[in-house]
Amino acid sequence: MIVFLYGPDSYRRSRNESALLAKYRTEHSALSIGYFDAYDYKDEENESAAWDAVRDFVKNRSLFDDKKLAVFRAREEKVFIKEEIKFLKDFSTRKDAMLFLSTNSAPLQPFAFLLTAPIQSYEFKELSGIPLRNFVQGEARRRGLVISEQGLARLVAEYRGDTWGLMTEMDRLALSSARDFVSSRVTPEDFIGTVKKLAYGHGGSAISALERALHNEDSARLFNVLTGFVSGEKKRLMADYDAKIKFGTLDYESALTDFVLSS
Repeated sequence: MIVFLYGPDSYRRSRNESALLAKYRTEHSALSIGYFDAYDYKDEENESAAWDAVRDFVKNRSLFDDKKLAVFRAREEKVFIKEEIKFLKDFSTRKDAMLFLSTNSAPLQPFAFLLTAPIQSYEFKELSGIPLRNFVQGEARRRGLVISEQGLARLVAEYRGDTWGLMTEMDRLALSSARDFVSSRVTPEDFIGTVKKLAYGHGGSAISALERALHNEDSARLFNVLTGFVSGEKKRLMADYDAKIKFGTLDYESALTDFVLSS
């Protein structure tokens, strides 16, 4: 059995993955779960090294295992390897093991079978417009927050489709007060203007903008909003920073500084 979760909205993708995992834990008391991240194998000469680890996990069973469940989170180039097509097709019909596969984008053509039965596929597009506003309102209610139309408009404008950044800000608001949110140290227009200078500026002007921003704003919030404004190579650079931050080898302020200096 395979559950395939894909799309650029990694927050909703991760949250739904957690909900599905919780469901299967309740259904299988002796469920053995293994977590695999292709980023951990990025220096391996064998591009299938991450998949080999999944194979070894599923193959090695104990008397106490009811089922094996492998959770594989990866970048596309580490997932969509032609040599693994047969393995995935065979896995999709297995009854003794499950695979949760999570990627940022839809599968390439040779892997289009991941979107068809018996595989369970879930897409998580980047939210915008009314769906994004509804999402923010729903998350606010879950946290016991009442956000005005002005506050809602500001959140949507600042974070666009960056749901991780939105949730970080919502959690901060839940621990503070609505007054704190309304009386931010900079106006929404000033904040967005600063982010644009960081995203598109160069040299001294971008460095000065970053120094002022770090004095007035939380570095994590600034990083998350900036991620929504960049594209191409800069987007990939921010993704690398994000991975290092999550692994604890880099902090937000250092990532922002390196980004500006490399622009």
